[in-house]
Amino acid sequence: MKTLVKMATLIMVVVSMSGCAGNRNAVTKGGESVRPVVFKEVSDTVVISGKALLKIEFPVKNFKARIAETYIKHSDPPYTVTINIDGQSVELAYEPMLENLPGDFKKNPEVGTGWKYNFRKELQLEAGKHRVTIAVPLSNVMIEKDVTLNEGVNHLQLTPVYKASVVRYQSYPRFNHGLNKLDVKLNAQLL
Repeated sequence: MKTLVKMATLIMVVVSMSGCAGNRNAVTKGGESVRPVVFKEVSDTVVISGKALLKIEFPVKNFKARIAETYIKHSDPPYTVTINIDGQSVELAYEPMLENLPGDFKKNPEVGTGWKYNFRKELQLEAGKHRVTIAVPLSNVMIEKDVTLNEGVNHLQLTPVYKASVVRYQSYPRFNHGLNKLDVKLNAQLL
């Protein structure tokens, strides 16, 4: 009986690893740039007439591993997010802060100790319809959305949806189980 359980566990691990490996290529490819002049990165919030200013925000918490009381962050490669708009890409990088959030994990999936990233970027581009691809390569998460940007300031809020344990507390997602998907809001409207 123990042998059967070990074999089943091994098969599940191999299948999940092969699925992740295949998806990583798609996620990486989704972030590649093929058009160079769709948007311009800006640091000030001055809106040019006829243009859209897209403010991107993505707070997320994770860690690569924990050894004793040491929390290891992703560093080789680093934990990044790639935004591709109509074929032009930009990588969002951020130096994380170690956060120990007290509370009940059943009420807040980010309770506990981990690395908190606050990715932000401001882009200036033409108002109108655009195809946006968001990729988080180390989490094997990629999402594509069609968006319509208004003239002026637009807010793109990315919210992490974490995985839940497959064994215990299956109804409670937690950051330390990894990123499952993203919820995307444009100007407070869920896409």
